[in-house]
Parts: sequence; structure tokens; C-alpha cells
Amino acid sequence: MEASGSPSLVLVEQHEALRDGLAVLLERRGFEVRGCATTAARGAEVIAARKPDVAVVAVDLPDERGTELVRRLNDRPPCPKFLIYTGLTDPDLLEAAYRSGARGLVAKPAGLDVLVDALREVWRGGRYFDRSFAADGANGNGAAKTLSRRESEILTMLAQGLTGEEIAKRLVLSPETVRTHIRNAMEKLDARTRTEAVVKALDREEIRR
Repeated sequence: MEASGSPSLVLVEQHEALRDGLAVLLERRGFEVRGCATTAARGAEVIAARKPDVAVVAVDLPDERGTELVRRLNDRPPCPKFLIYTGLTDPDLLEAAYRSGARGLVAKPAGLDVLVDALREVWRGGRYFDRSFAADGANGNGAAKTLSRRESEILTMLAQGLTGEEIAKRLVLSPETVRTHIRNAMEKLDARTRTEAVVKALDREEIRR
């Protein structure tokens, strides 16, 4: 499939009317919806059988939290890229989605255009994390401080899955020095956790995974 096209999808959403309506709208935008499911268990079966490029997963499924489904399936390659699409707006979902292995997180109020852009970005290998989930909103972009070269280097390694100790060994630094750089980066990015710092740095394109 050409990069200029659209990915094939599976939709996992417990509300059938919403799911079916979304399927119709996405097909009108050129996506191929290969299957749908209303539960996590059925979603896992459909994803395995239909092998979509991207699986769109809701959080509030009746039998399992969507982030847990993504985490479980992400441990079984080959697997699709995952995008979490939810009506929930808890900022903690940002970290839960990132840790699960999802490459995207979109709030349903953001609208269809945002979802379409996110799906294509995720399919191309990028990431899309809706800024509405970030702590304290998205109003602090204007005065954002730039990360130092070393801070960017360390956050990039965190994004690749390395631990602080592994980063220290690779850069020939003390673990405490690495922790200091991470704390400084978190402060500049107004992030509460390492994961939120990585997501914000990716969003601002200060680092690339």
C-alpha cells in the first residue's frame, strides 16, 4: 500500500451505534475497515484474523480496559499499530496509552479530521498524542524552554525504551547525572513524569524516536 493512501483498520468500541457510524465515516475518507468488535476479547480475535494496519481501540470496554488490551497484544508481534480513541479526558491516560505501546491517543471531542490525521500519522510510523490529555492543558507552548543537546539525547533514549542505568552506561555518565538531566528536561517541559516528558518532547519535535 502506498504511503499516500490510507491504512486498513479494525475498530474496537463497545457502543455499536458509534462504532458503526465511525466505520461509515472512515470508509468515506478512504479507509478500509476490515472488522469491528464490542469487547476486548472479540477485538483480539478480529485483529488476529483480519490483520489491519491500525487498530482503533476504546478505553472503556466492558471486559477489559483498552490500554490493557493494547499492552497485551503489543507483546505478540507481528501486530498492528494501535491508536486509542476515547471520550475519557483523564490526563493519566496519556501515560497509560504510551506505556501500553499505543502510538496514538485521540479524544472523541477532537472530531473526525483529527482522528483521520492521527491514523495516517500513526500508520506512517509516527506518533500522535492529543494535547488535551497533557497536564495543565496546552496553553504553555509560547514560552516553552528548549531542551539542551544532552537532555534531548537522554529523552530520545528513554523513548527508545532504555532505562536510566542503561543510558548512563551508554553515555559514560553517572546515573545521578542522567537523573539530573531528566529532572531538568521534565521541568522545562512542565511534565509530571518521565513518560509525559518524552511525549511532550516528541510532540514538539525536540526529539525523534
